[in-house]
Amino acid sequence: MGVESKTAITVGGEPLLDRAIDAVRDAERIIVVGPWCKTRLPVMWAREDPIGGGPAAAIEAGLAQLDRLQQASGPHDRATRPVVVLAGDVPFAHSAVPRLLSAADGADVAVLVDGTGRDQLLVAAWQSEALRRTLSGVQTEGSSVRTLFNEARVARVVASEHEALDCDEPFDVERARELESTDPASS
Repeated sequence: MGVESKTAITVGGEPLLDRAIDAVRDAERIIVVGPWCKTRLPVMWAREDPIGGGPAAAIEAGLAQLDRLQQASGPHDRATRPVVVLAGDVPFAHSAVPRLLSAADGADVAVLVDGTGRDQLLVAAWQSEALRRTLSGVQTEGSSVRTLFNEARVARVVASEHEALDCDEPFDVERARELESTDPASS
């Protein structure tokens, strides 16, 4: 599955990207990093530099776009606004977002942890100033997202049900579709 095509895959009749966007629909701004495509809700777009630079570079591009938008709209207290980082292939993460935001209050970042104890690094809520500080000390191109967490105070939020399911492989997509068809309330 290619990155550009993965977010167009449907679960429950909706593209994965639209499901991710819906998870943060109440955000002041939603920035999607990747190639432009049609989305159900309005979003702003950014691209990592260089294109294909990886998830850490994509996070950096999204935050830079957010900072440009905030500067253009006037003075804001940027340091107190959390930033949700959400991969485009996590169809059931919507219910985790409020818990991540709450847990991030006492940390630099709150990250979702799956049932095996593995951090889902692309399902996280960062304190914006902590994310800026972290990104300023890292060469993001080609870097693992894990490097962003090395010096951060991390709160871990245990996933409920299938919140941490990411659709990396065709069998993950089939599992998500099966879950959606047997429990449509999970969406």
